Amino acid sequence: SVGVVGLVLGLTIGLGAALNIEAIQGLVEATTGARLLPGSAFQSLPARVDWVETIAVSLFTLAITCVATLATAWWASRADPVESLRYD
Repeated sequence: SVGVVGLVLGLTIGLGAALNIEAIQGLVEATTGARLLPGSAFQSLPARVDWVETIAVSLFTLAITCVATLATAWWASRADPVESLRYD
């Protein structure tokens, strides 16, 4: 569940920032009074979301999260609960 929560938060923050980069740039420039890209060929920060890559990385993250739980579950299944509780 921690991996899924991290994935959802990462997607929300990352996509939110990438899709609203011009508004964020305008807010930072208005707040600080400084231009972020002075003398640059860009008027705003370039951002493009590659949806195929975003989905692929998300699926890979879910797969790694599920695989990571296997080692812990295997170790826990081999433990004897009576022996574990004996010293507590």
